[in-house]
Amino acid sequence: MSETPLLRVENLKFKYQNTGGKGSDREVLHGLSFTVERGEYVAMLGHNGSGKSTLAKLCMMILDPTEGHIFVDGVDIADPELTDAQVLAVRKKVGMVFQNPDNQMVATMAEEEVAFGPENLGIPSAEIRQRVDEALKAVGMSEYAKKEPSRLSGGQKQRIAIAGILAMHPDCIFFDESTSMLDPQGRKDVMEIIDRLNREDGVTIIHITHDMNEAARAKRVMVLHEGNFVMDGTPEEVFAQPEKLDACRLTVPQCTQVMYRLKALGFEIGDRVTTPEDCAEAIRSLLGSGEVRHG
Repeated sequence: MSETPLLRVENLKFKYQNTGGKGSDREVLHGLSFTVERGEYVAMLGHNGSGKSTLAKLCMMILDPTEGHIFVDGVDIADPELTDAQVLAVRKKVGMVFQNPDNQMVATMAEEEVAFGPENLGIPSAEIRQRVDEALKAVGMSEYAKKEPSRLSGGQKQRIAIAGILAMHPDCIFFDESTSMLDPQGRKDVMEIIDRLNREDGVTIIHITHDMNEAARAKRVMVLHEGNFVMDGTPEEVFAQPEKLDACRLTVPQCTQVMYRLKALGFEIGDRVTTPEDCAEAIRSLLGSGEVRHG
């Protein structure tokens, strides 16, 4: 018997109710069905307004579905008869890092911020202390434990927000456009943390983004367009369909475009060339083989 998927969504629909008295309710998700297995690293791509953040909020129980089911570790979180104990159990399994870290900051000291989630879960004080120390270390922010979040940079704030989720020991973390407000260094730091959490700790990652280079780092890419999933596969499979991506107002990563052009010129390029690191390594190999001359 196969293991229960960590996340299973069936015929999920959601409408934003029209409260202005004119027009009808606006449906933004149109019957989504998919599963995410434990330990997966999934990028959910889509242009602004495609429904990505709405989907994340539904999975986090911030919004209630208009129709359909969302199962977290086999528990239907859309069931209105869930007990408080069941809701708490689900909240322990799934965490979310938002686009703007300021929206998650509630404390006046970084370590207090990280402790906030475990405290609300009723974790004993001694264990909270240990979790806070471990989480701050995991994101490279131990030396900032006593700092005020308001005095930190955007990238540092986002790392504190991630630490706050890590301290809750979730099985799955949603990152909802969590790098979009950061400078290049802050974005790089956060992406390295995301990669490490999945690779070394086995945390299930669902990274909601419209950045193609970030999506290329995932093992699976799902494309959401106007409330429907229209593509689902490895980065190589998805990025090999530029016309379909263009119809979704997305483009393949620049490094992938470079690789397509080299392949068109007859150079031997491997299949897994989707990130800037992959691209750099492929070009180094070509230079080393003598197929391409320096200068």
